[in-house]
Amino acid sequence: MTKEEKLYATAPCGLMCYGCFGYKKGGIPYHASKLHNLYRGWYSGHVYGYGENPTPEQREKLKKIEILNEMLIQLKTQPNCDGCRINGGEGGGCIPGCIVPKCVKEHGVDFCGECPEFPCAREIPENIRGQWFRAGEFIRENGYEAWFEKNKDVAHYEHIVDPALE
Repeated sequence: MTKEEKLYATAPCGLMCYGCFGYKKGGIPYHASKLHNLYRGWYSGHVYGYGENPTPEQREKLKKIEILNEMLIQLKTQPNCDGCRINGGEGGGCIPGCIVPKCVKEHGVDFCGECPEFPCAREIPENIRGQWFRAGEFIRENGYEAWFEKNKDVAHYEHIVDPALE
């Protein structure tokens, strides 16, 4: 990924848009598409291999293959978010009422950690405040590309659920 793609795949608060199921250019639709392409033919291959009278176990396996196929299609086609930097502005990202995308624009920075006022007393949504602070400190010390590389394979909200992942 280019530097700019990494920037857009990382929310200004430090959440990883790249790991969000709704982000159009993220890892989930990308990998779901790759897996779906590799997976093609698996169903028809099993139907051919089982013959005209599959056993109940074989029919169950075919049903699971169909479900996986449907899920992969959804994961690769349903994402509809361009990320906070494009959807930005107050409430324009994935967290209703979040001021961060608009605030970084007003301060002329890409991440809160780059702002001379960080950490500030602005109303950061409570559910991301810890992540916002940890990400801001890390980005200030190491840069956003290092933050991206460290976190690109972590689910979008995983840090909120388990801050020990830092």
